[in-house]
Amino acid sequence: ARPPAPARPPGRSNPRPHPPPAVLTEFDRYVLATLVAGGGWNKRSRARLVALAAAHRVTAAGLVKVMSGLSAYARAGGPRLGVEEITQGATRLPVPPSVDEGEPAASKALVDRLAVELADDSIVNTIRLSLFFGLVTILLGVVLVRTLFPSQPEAAPVETPPAIVETPTQPPPPLPETTPTPTRVARFAPFPSFLGNALPRVATEAADACPGVPAELDLIVRKLSLDGDPSEAVYRQWTAAVETAAAGWVLADQSTRRAIDRAVRSVLHEVVDAPSAGDRLLDELTPPRDRLLEPVDVWKGAWRAGMLGSISADASLPAAIVERARHQLATILAAGGGGEPTDRTAAADEWLRIMLPWLVDTLEIDPDTYDYWEMWLAAQRELGGTRRHQAALLDAVDALLASSSDLSRPGPAVNAVGRLIGHLDFTTSVTVRDGVRALFDRAERIGDEDLWVFTSLLAASGEVGWFSESLVLPEQAGPRFRNRIRDRILDRWPEAAEAASGSEGERRGIAVDAATARRWASLHGQVDTTTLGRDDESLMIRLLVEAKLNQVAALMTQRRVDEANAELDEVEDLLAGGVRGDAAAAPRSARSAPGADGEWAASYTEARRNPAEKTKWLSILRRRGGGDLGPVDAELFVREVYRGSPQEVRDLARTIVADQFAHGRTVAMEMLDQFPSSPRNEAISVTLQRYTGTVLPLAASEAWRAQTRLALTEHALGLLQVAVPVVDVAAGELRSVYGERAEILSNAPVPAMALRTPQEAIVHLADAWRDRVQLVIARRPTPTDLPGLDRRRLTRGRLATDPLQRAVADLLSVLDCLAYVTVAEQPGRREEALAVLAESARRRRMATHVIAQAIAAERAMGRLWLLRLTLDDGSGAS
Repeated sequence: ARPPAPARPPGRSNPRPHPPPAVLTEFDRYVLATLVAGGGWNKRSRARLVALAAAHRVTAAGLVKVMSGLSAYARAGGPRLGVEEITQGATRLPVPPSVDEGEPAASKALVDRLAVELADDSIVNTIRLSLFFGLVTILLGVVLVRTLFPSQPEAAPVETPPAIVETPTQPPPPLPETTPTPTRVARFAPFPSFLGNALPRVATEAADACPGVPAELDLIVRKLSLDGDPSEAVYRQWTAAVETAAAGWVLADQSTRRAIDRAVRSVLHEVVDAPSAGDRLLDELTPPRDRLLEPVDVWKGAWRAGMLGSISADASLPAAIVERARHQLATILAAGGGGEPTDRTAAADEWLRIMLPWLVDTLEIDPDTYDYWEMWLAAQRELGGTRRHQAALLDAVDALLASSSDLSRPGPAVNAVGRLIGHLDFTTSVTVRDGVRALFDRAERIGDEDLWVFTSLLAASGEVGWFSESLVLPEQAGPRFRNRIRDRILDRWPEAAEAASGSEGERRGIAVDAATARRWASLHGQVDTTTLGRDDESLMIRLLVEAKLNQVAALMTQRRVDEANAELDEVEDLLAGGVRGDAAAAPRSARSAPGADGEWAASYTEARRNPAEKTKWLSILRRRGGGDLGPVDAELFVREVYRGSPQEVRDLARTIVADQFAHGRTVAMEMLDQFPSSPRNEAISVTLQRYTGTVLPLAASEAWRAQTRLALTEHALGLLQVAVPVVDVAAGELRSVYGERAEILSNAPVPAMALRTPQEAIVHLADAWRDRVQLVIARRPTPTDLPGLDRRRLTRGRLATDPLQRAVADLLSVLDCLAYVTVAEQPGRREEALAVLAESARRRRMATHVIAQAIAAERAMGRLWLLRLTLDDGSGAS
């Protein structure tokens, strides 16, 4: 029996049998020797093995097979192969039959062939080698030249920026400024301009027919008064009259225009109780909005818009008509984006501005485009107002520069720009200077090329002598150089304006009626030679005279000649009564309007059923302030208070009797005598309560008529027993004068209840002048700038200790504002204006009475008005 096998150690399997000793070939020994010498399998030994295989004609697959076999032998645990087994006991292996380590057989063959060629010294071989090495030398030379003189590298492709980038915390470095090449000036031969037909036949025929329009409108008034529901014939007659006035107003004279305006208002008064008729009449005054059919439509649209603006600002018209006109005008002018027009000129100007885009868009396509522009220019010129006119022309230039038209090429667009340049004042107008600055600042609307053409035209026009070619903007200037040229132009502009200082253009003032201005200047000089009395009555009368003269100056600037002459009549009456020493005459207690007693009544009676005329003559009484009327005028006036028609006229008369004639004896007796025929309602009760100063019972009460008659009787008896002091009467007159001056300046009525005292009226006047100054741009503000004017008024108000002193402080504010506006309009008058202010300050320091200080302020205002006004015949008012 066989003995049992020994136990297997735990965790071990049966040992595999060892392979027999390896039998190595010569190639195997060389492989092992290479691996031992190379330190194992690496890059170096691998190259040597490849060369060794090539030398023994062993393929790559054969080499891999040998290496795999040796590796399997080592993993199987075969006997160790040492140096002795590899060399078979020799000290070293013989060198293998190869050339160099790692050299392939092909390389060895090439070297062998070259060696044979180099060893051959035949002539053919020498020539062949010379050519070979010559070509090598040339190639090396080309490589050397390209290395020493490299070509410019191609620009790298621009990478597309990512859609979202981080904003750097530091601003990018500024771009280096480059000086543009010398500016190329846009030249046109001849100078661009145009001439359209400014006198179309339809306009001239309408102008000839305009004097008959008031009569046609009066006929409509009579028809409406008989029949409240107008027929189609009336509407056709209204349309024809409006068409005639709208087409010919530019060529018609001022008196004809005023007559047409009054007649239009009379027609609207008659339809106050017929809303549908009023709406239809006002619809005919609607101007076109989107496009024009013929050139004369420019005049028609401007007249219609202006008429709506005039109606919207007329407080004497029925409220329903005014509100309807305002809504209609706002709808038409909404596209302009401007504020609500406040008068005729503003409304017409706004409509003309709204039509500018249409005129610009049709420049290149409408054959009558020059006629449209000619009519537009004529309408702007007729509207007047230097600053407004220049601003309108600049708006047109802006629209043309911002259009898509190529201004660098001859055509209608550049012709229009050239024509407008000829109408702009590039010498003394602050409005034009600021407008040119705005053109440069509107880079998003107006490109550099457009301004290049514009500035080139300025340099070539010959109308702007100071504008040289060095001020022409380059075609591609860029923002920085554009701003630089703008600043250079503005820096040059004041120099040109100063150079014109003292010229006639610099000293032109407001043109006024020559005859009225001479009469006013004569009275102003006459008052200046009188001696001031020292009593309160004399001082008040003198202050009233000075205030009225300045009121006349303001009326003349508004072309209200009739009212100005009526006020001059009152000044003459006051002066004839004596203003010297202590013999001051009181204002008349019974005064007709104007002239003797009965003249006002005759003028008012001629108005008949014309509410506009009635309102006009009642307003004359209102402006005259406190006092009394003659018997004839008082009788008619009180009749209007009790039974006037229409309602607007009656309400105005009741306001006047309570505010202006509460101390009139003749008016008081007429109020008492005509009371039995008075209506019995709350409206007249409120008026009589204000007039008498007595609390009355309700009109529905049985005791109302008896109590009211008692109040009127006591009021009349009180006036008969106690005469009103001259100072009080003069104070009432002053209140009305200052209120009227505030209305003239602001072009808006001041509520009567807001003018209870002269001091309150002066405050309104000072505020109106401050609002006016804010609209004026002055190169050299005189006596100071706007914040300085406010500080002066505030300081004077704080130093005043009583109402009279505060009133004088506000009058001095009016004086400062008048000086500011005068110098802004006429910079050449600055030294004269400063002299007037200095003389006024000297007189105030010498004055011993606060009223004398007010007189000195009013006297200085009169001297400034002398500087500001110019007669229509071209001479100055002074």
